[in-house]
Amino acid sequence: CCACGGGSTGQRFDVPCRDLHWVDSFNYTCADYESNQWCTADGELGAQWKTDWGTLSDYATDGFAADNACCACGGGSTGQRFDVPCRDLHWVDSFNYTCADYESNQWCTADGELGAQWKTDWGTLSDYATDGFAADNACCACGGG
Repeated sequence: CCACGGGSTGQRFDVPCRDLHWVDSFNYTCADYESNQWCTADGELGAQWKTDWGTLSDYATDGFAADNACCACGGGSTGQRFDVPCRDLHWVDSFNYTCADYESNQWCTADGELGAQWKTDWGTLSDYATDGFAADNACCACGGG
């Protein structure tokens, strides 16, 4: 309903695309795919993609390839909500703890905050980030995934 923030006013809006928090099987990001021209906006192989590399889906992780994770490759998100289950990224923190560890140890909350068992002298979640990802953007239990 419109009164509760949903519904439709009949107006059309251009919703900006956002890349998913994603890395391929070699840890390349959407920014890498775009800057290296490895894909096109219609999901095809880009001008700098070498044919012997195979397809974009050969480098998929967690069921996502560049053509569904990256705006520059025809994927990404427009912020619209869909019933898609959250999936943790293949990620470990700087001490080799996984998303499962963060969840089972209650080190974070689903809204990206510090969890009940997080010790204040440990600092923040981002203090343990690797490859630009911390638990709050890599792990479903921590508000990411």
